[in-house]
Amino acid sequence: MTTSTRRKIRLFPRRSGPASSPDTSLPDSVSIVSSLSNDTNDQISSTDYARKRKELMALITGLQEQGAYKLIKFPRIAVIGGQSAGKSSLVEAVTGINVPRDSGTCTRCPMECTVSTFANTWSCQVSLRYEDVDSSPSKNFSPLLTDKRDVEIWLRRAQAAILSPHRQTDFFANKSREELQTLQQTDPKMSKFSRNVVWVDIKDPNATDLSFVDLPGLVQNEDPDVVQLVKDLVVSNIQISSTIILVTIPMTDEMENQLAFRLAKEADPQGSRTIGVLTKPDNLKEGDVGARQRWVDVIEGQSHRLTHGYYCVRLPDDAQRQSRISRSDAERLATDFFNQHSPWKDVSDRRRLGITNFVIDLSRLLMGLIEEAQTVAGILAECNADLARLPAPSLAASDPGADVLQRVSDFCSELKDMVYGRQGGQKDLIHRNKAVYRLFQREIRGTAPDFRPFESCVNYTKPRFPDDEDGDLDPQIQPLDLYAVRNVIQKHIGWELPGNIPFDASKDLIQSSVGLWRSPTETCFERAFLTFSDLVNALVVEHFQQFPQLERCVRDLIARKLDEIRRTAFPEIVQTLRREDEPFWTQNDHYFKSAKAKWLILYQDARRNAWRYELLLQVEREAAWSEFRNPGAERRALDALAELGFAGLSVSEFQRLHPPDQFQDELHVMAGVRAYFQVAYKRITDQVPMTIEHSMNQPFANGLYKALLGVLDIGSAERMRELLSEDSEMVQLRTELMEKKRRLEDIHRKLSQFVV
Repeated sequence: MTTSTRRKIRLFPRRSGPASSPDTSLPDSVSIVSSLSNDTNDQISSTDYARKRKELMALITGLQEQGAYKLIKFPRIAVIGGQSAGKSSLVEAVTGINVPRDSGTCTRCPMECTVSTFANTWSCQVSLRYEDVDSSPSKNFSPLLTDKRDVEIWLRRAQAAILSPHRQTDFFANKSREELQTLQQTDPKMSKFSRNVVWVDIKDPNATDLSFVDLPGLVQNEDPDVVQLVKDLVVSNIQISSTIILVTIPMTDEMENQLAFRLAKEADPQGSRTIGVLTKPDNLKEGDVGARQRWVDVIEGQSHRLTHGYYCVRLPDDAQRQSRISRSDAERLATDFFNQHSPWKDVSDRRRLGITNFVIDLSRLLMGLIEEAQTVAGILAECNADLARLPAPSLAASDPGADVLQRVSDFCSELKDMVYGRQGGQKDLIHRNKAVYRLFQREIRGTAPDFRPFESCVNYTKPRFPDDEDGDLDPQIQPLDLYAVRNVIQKHIGWELPGNIPFDASKDLIQSSVGLWRSPTETCFERAFLTFSDLVNALVVEHFQQFPQLERCVRDLIARKLDEIRRTAFPEIVQTLRREDEPFWTQNDHYFKSAKAKWLILYQDARRNAWRYELLLQVEREAAWSEFRNPGAERRALDALAELGFAGLSVSEFQRLHPPDQFQDELHVMAGVRAYFQVAYKRITDQVPMTIEHSMNQPFANGLYKALLGVLDIGSAERMRELLSEDSEMVQLRTELMEKKRRLEDIHRKLSQFVV
């Protein structure tokens, strides 16, 4: 069956009300789980589903043995619960084996158990799996066990080996129960808990296919560090999104008291991957009527609802266990209990009662999740992407000089493409430099003269003129009102005839702005140099990191050449800046005259309407404006002028009708200085970036190839082989990724060949 036609198995009915009906999507589900005899396994074993289930479990077991658990998080079941919650009894009932039950034994490391029916006879293999070893698969610990009575002692030995990493595992192979207990009490190096796993692989033709991990029981009356260790171990396992959380809850306690249930809710707030297993129903007394009813409500989905619901199981007590009661006898006793005692005999959904029902449904859920898991292809794609990001190994061992020459040529070509912005080259440098140059432009804009066309700038705000290109105002720029500009003019008046304004006054005002350009210019150069250095060094890493000696040789030369080009280019930047000193002149007469006329109109308009900028309350300003402004009269005046042949005029030109301003000279000086600044700032904000590109970036890129050939000694084959020695960490990483890819491809092939 292909992926597109694969049947999605729903194990449990959705609960839409207090009670739930059986899931009719599972054929014969009621009849299959209604019987607790061995006939149940015979019946389900004969189905096509059972055959596929056996094959799939065998495949997953084989992959796990090969270490696939390190690469893929297969869906699994995590069994959690507190001490004395019936967790060990549940594990025994599911697996058919006895597990150590005395205090402190099989509760100190995870036990992963796989039950597969893909066999003709019963057998068990106990292995050790070390989570902190990246590439090591599971290690067989016990011989192949064919007697169930041998399993318990081997589990004790396996846990002791897991908790004793300072000893060889063979040390525990023949230890008796008493010797192991003595070691636990006397060996100070034995760990209290471990994340490493005891793996139990059971082949049982009379069981149901299942795979789960039994986690240490949650403790509360222990040292705080022990309590936290166990809690962290549980939480780290149940947080995995593909993990089904199986919470064992003793019915002798209240649901609200269960730490395991609280942890499950934190890891799975929606309850979509949590299943509750209610244990010890036979321990409830006849008089516990209220408690019994509360648990019935839980089973029937009327309280503490979960997507997959709850199962209630009656498990053998200690006396029955010691008498080695058979599985069929245990199931018969449980059936009799649920059929004969209230309130269990009145529970409507009988599938929620008994270990057999629970195991069959749980197996179906697990198989469905494994079938639908599509993680291998994604992990393989990530592995291939990681390999693609690594540089390819050198293939020119016979001619190392040619290999080095090609690598240096490729590096220098990419650098030139990056500097010149050629098609196909990286554009990072250009984008980052343009950002540096825009910042420089804004800083230069901030040095514009701050002229205020008022008799005093104290009581007026700064006008915001249309198309004003001011940047962030430099703190050294002081506002200048009309009297301040008049004082500058007066300072420079000599033997000039009346009506002639000395140009030295304009030069003085221009110099107050241009004189501030050195700091932002030097800052721009340093920013551009750091940007260039960072990207060049990043390119060195990209091209040569797999060859540490070659990278070091190239990096050393580049460091020297960068220092040289910096010392060479900086005087060029200084010279470019000096060209903006006297004479303050431009041939761009048209732009200068246009800008001066614009600024003169703006300054005159602001002066005529100075009241707009007075530091009044907004309400007062709006009232003054509405009183002064008479749009109707303005419109009629424009219409009358148009009739007289003066068409195309605007309201702003009415200021020409006013008598000459006593500060007309000052306004003209303001406009001329501001217009020249506009010309000069546009010039310098182009010239400095172009000087950086032509005096630093481009000469460095153009001369690097020749400089590298001069220091690499290409003619020495021995020297070239030395330079091409790969980084050991990169070799190891490539080897690990190649091995990971090989294993993933093998896993993917096996899973792809499995027909669901």
